[in-house]
Amino acid sequence: MFFFFPRLQKSSNRRGAQKRIAETSGDGTPSSGYTYDVFLSFRGPDVRRTFVDCLYHSLFDSGITVFKDDKELPVGGEIGPELKRAIDNSTIHMPIFSEGYASSSWCLQEGAYMVKRRKESVGHEINPIFYGVSPSDVRLTRGSYGEDLLKHERYYGKETVREWKEALIEVADLSGWDANTLEHGRLIKDIVLKIYIKLKKRQKVLPDHLVGIDDRVKDVVWQLDPGSLDVQLLVVHGMEGIGKTTLAKLVFNEIAPLFDGCSFLSDIRKSPQVGGIIRFQKQLLSDILKKNIDVQDVDDGINMIREKFCNKRVLIVFDDVDKPEQLLKLMGNRDSLGPGSKVIVTTRNVGLTAFLPKQHLAYEMRQLNPWHALQLFSKHAFGERLPPDDYENISSEIAATIGENPLALEASGSFLRGKSLRIWSEELERSRKVPNRVVLEELRKIYKALLSFQEKQIFLDIATFYDGMDSTTATYMWKSCGYFPESGLATLTALSLLNIDHHNIFRMPDLIRDFGREIV
Repeated sequence: MFFFFPRLQKSSNRRGAQKRIAETSGDGTPSSGYTYDVFLSFRGPDVRRTFVDCLYHSLFDSGITVFKDDKELPVGGEIGPELKRAIDNSTIHMPIFSEGYASSSWCLQEGAYMVKRRKESVGHEINPIFYGVSPSDVRLTRGSYGEDLLKHERYYGKETVREWKEALIEVADLSGWDANTLEHGRLIKDIVLKIYIKLKKRQKVLPDHLVGIDDRVKDVVWQLDPGSLDVQLLVVHGMEGIGKTTLAKLVFNEIAPLFDGCSFLSDIRKSPQVGGIIRFQKQLLSDILKKNIDVQDVDDGINMIREKFCNKRVLIVFDDVDKPEQLLKLMGNRDSLGPGSKVIVTTRNVGLTAFLPKQHLAYEMRQLNPWHALQLFSKHAFGERLPPDDYENISSEIAATIGENPLALEASGSFLRGKSLRIWSEELERSRKVPNRVVLEELRKIYKALLSFQEKQIFLDIATFYDGMDSTTATYMWKSCGYFPESGLATLTALSLLNIDHHNIFRMPDLIRDFGREIV
């Protein structure tokens, strides 16, 4: 979730100016733990009202915290403790080398102090920008920098100026940007993107233990083709607890920097219908437009989304959707989004895809293979990739009995961590009879959501008897009971409670089958 923080007003004094640009990022704090993400060092008369102003606002609008002194630096003297603290508390130091940079002793002091902090701490990085000068100028091999430094020797002495020279030469050899070869708009966009990626801003929080997910992320990113100008909608579907949301978060984190705006709307299914939709509309508009947006009603929100997003390249995740009208009220249609926009929808209701445009993409989230299931269980039970030797057999048995559902594996592993072998044996016996209690509660919600008595009976019949059998006999039996098996089976399949293979054989995941038997 992203939040917008209004820009603070300029301070009227130097101390306030130095503290002023503590702009908050998308989540309210710099990603590194420092006070600022970026410290800008520049000579005001050269670039303050032009390049630096555009760069600063572009960084801020991307949720990056920036220190930018808003007062002209006085002539002579040493930089104050507040400026040093700002450099100390910034992750990335960005000197903007303009033609007059070396004429300012304060700029040279800032540059030397940046180099000092970079050597003392691995948490600091210097990314220079060459504006109107080349790296050769900064290395003092040509241009006015050498002349300016000679003038400073009269006031500061040769030793101090020698340190400044060494700092300039060192920074000139670092990787940075040349503002002389690119249009400023394109250059600033490239700078913001690279800084954004380095800082990993607005990343969704993920579980500590992830197993068997990398290939799935690659598959989804490949399908979305984030670099293309096509508007793509991809539906990630699968049973409860299978890892749909985790996959969407990983993909979001990987490709978010490529878009003009991003939004991740979580748990849409669990929100009240009308009030929840308006809340999600507000969040979506605020995330993409990067400012607080007020929505009067659902129709007002729909119209604003259509109007504001049509020219923006956006990335949106609609997490845990179960009704097509939710998407209609939040996204409108594909024409509402600018070229290159990508939309990811996670749902347990594969039947949702019938209401989407024919051009949409689909990705089925399948269960983990046995090897990955054991690794995931072990990471939660022991904090290690594999169980210790004396727990290897029982861990394999529990993982195999639970099935390959990540939610169940995580819950069982966490429950057993640090427990005695006797409790492990009891848990194995219990898991053979009763599904994991965490997953059980989620499955109960799905079961209760089945609309008719007949649908529930068809589900229970398959779980207790027909799993693995041909569907023909069961269908005749249900029809003779006055049920409506075709629609009932379609509902169970849509909710990922059941699969029917190409031989018309019922295939129910072990976890769901055991849940049905527990109800009976």
